[in-house]
Amino acid sequence: MMNQPLFTTIDGLKRRAKRLKKEQGIRHAQALDAVAVAGGYQNYAHALRMLGGPGDD
Repeated sequence: MMNQPLFTTIDGLKRRAKRLKKEQGIRHAQALDAVAVAGGYQNYAHALRMLGGPGDD
């Protein structure tokens, strides 16, 4: 059985990263990567590729 990523949309990942940034006082880019990794992706760029980033219609 494969583990499903925690986030299914970039918007959900970004919302969680924004909250993490405020809670821990870290840079936004660090929060995006941390949340993406916790969600089962290699990093934020990997999550963008897998979930379809801005401009992917």
